[in-house]
Amino acid sequence: LQLHRPLKFAPDSPDASSFANILSNKSLAEIEREHILFTLKQTGGRIRGEGGAAEILQIKPTTLEARMKKLGIKKLHTNILPATK
Repeated sequence: LQLHRPLKFAPDSPDASSFANILSNKSLAEIEREHILFTLKQTGGRIRGEGGAAEILQIKPTTLEARMKKLGIKKLHTNILPATK
């Protein structure tokens, strides 16, 4: 994919430059993998149910699990320890 002009961000957006840096020189798969990992870390590794990664990403849990498998993401990659009682 080649763009004929640079992407434009709102000038007052604090994340505009960091977003551009994140995207530079990364494949779509790498960006998707990072986004899924970030979301899993936010949810404590939870994929399903209310507040789970699938809900946040607005995809079915089975779709998320398939993408995780394709991208080589396992729950242990989230560095989440089980909750202690």
